Amino acid sequence: MVHHQLRSSKRPKCTFHVINWQACADGKRTASPPRICEDCKGVQAPERTGLDAVHATVRMLAKEGTGFRTEIQDFVDLSPHLAIEYNLQRFRAYTAIQRKKVLTEEMVLTIPAMVQKGTLEPIAVGVGVTK
Repeated sequence: MVHHQLRSSKRPKCTFHVINWQACADGKRTASPPRICEDCKGVQAPERTGLDAVHATVRMLAKEGTGFRTEIQDFVDLSPHLAIEYNLQRFRAYTAIQRKKVLTEEMVLTIPAMVQKGTLEPIAVGVGVTK
């Protein structure tokens, strides 16, 4: 039993970087920066901007009870005009401090919007946004 605990606490031998490319055939913008509704404080129309795929992917990279899979270092969502990068362990640490462990659409997508506005520091929250 002790041997199993030691083995399971080791870091993975390799790490993965997950990339989602949101291509567009006609050259139009496929993803826009996350925008927060002033009334409800939720993300505006994520299904129209491709951000619903970002939320779904972040949820798929989670591991029940432990945050994110330790073998996955980061997730990057790329489109012709926007890049959002989640450093998953830093992102999890930030959400744990905020006592928000459930990866809701609001939490996953409002943090990049706040980083973009300059309200949150990218390194502190584990999310970077580049246009």
